[in-house]
Amino acid sequence: MTRLVLPFAIAALAMSLTFATPADAQRRERGRNSERSVTIQGGAFIHDFYGDDARPMVAIRANWGLARWLLSEFGTFYTQPKDIRGAVDVMGVDLALQAQLPHSILRPYVGLGAGIHVTLEGGGGDRFAESSTQAMAGLRLRLTRGIGLRGEMRYRIDDQQRSPSAADNVEMTGGISWSW
Repeated sequence: MTRLVLPFAIAALAMSLTFATPADAQRRERGRNSERSVTIQGGAFIHDFYGDDARPMVAIRANWGLARWLLSEFGTFYTQPKDIRGAVDVMGVDLALQAQLPHSILRPYVGLGAGIHVTLEGGGGDRFAESSTQAMAGLRLRLTRGIGLRGEMRYRIDDQQRSPSAADNVEMTGGISWSW
């Protein structure tokens, strides 16, 4: 039970911080970072439960600044690992908080998040939803005022309700960001 409480507590905290619109208006008045961005990422997803093979994945993530050094993130992802019965569809949503070094061009960051994903196994296999806890590290590179690049490694611990242990999964992605 406690394995489920932590991801939802992190998600609730992230959601409560993202709706702080009066604070956001004050940041703009004082000239602080209230930047928002959307990133389209592609890369590899290594799923521990399905044989540790690196499979293609895609993710869309939206970030908004809570402070000059703190960002919140909402994202969604899709990947298709292989199982002995065929393809498996894995898709989900994530909420995260990220601390970044607020340099103008190069911004490394680390973060913690939580998410929920749905797994649909082919060939008459299982269909289930599970929670995950995540840790991430990455680098944002600003190319112009509105366009940038982002590289990230995300370590994901999925709560495997079908087995006694958790699955350790890794995402390695890169993408292009648009900010305003």
